[in-house]
Amino acid sequence: MPTKRVDRDPARLAFAKEYCADETIHLTGARRLDQDSNDFAKEEAEKITSSGFQPVRVVFDCTGAEVCVQMAVYVSEKESKRWIDIDDVC
Repeated sequence: MPTKRVDRDPARLAFAKEYCADETIHLTGARRLDQDSNDFAKEEAEKITSSGFQPVRVVFDCTGAEVCVQMAVYVSEKESKRWIDIDDVC
């Protein structure tokens, strides 16, 4: 199964590309102060999927941030809403 990495930090993306990720996407958007986190997550997820990044079966969220979990829902396959929140495990 191919691995994919989405991040705002180019250095983390470079590391992932070198050692473990088959695909990477650099997010550059910023949430507006008046913007709902779910709306922002949906917009970012649309950028991800419109770039050719295929929906995924499993998402590992390592942040626990609400917007990241919301984005995980939007980029995962519609019939397979599974992710592991690493922040809760550690």
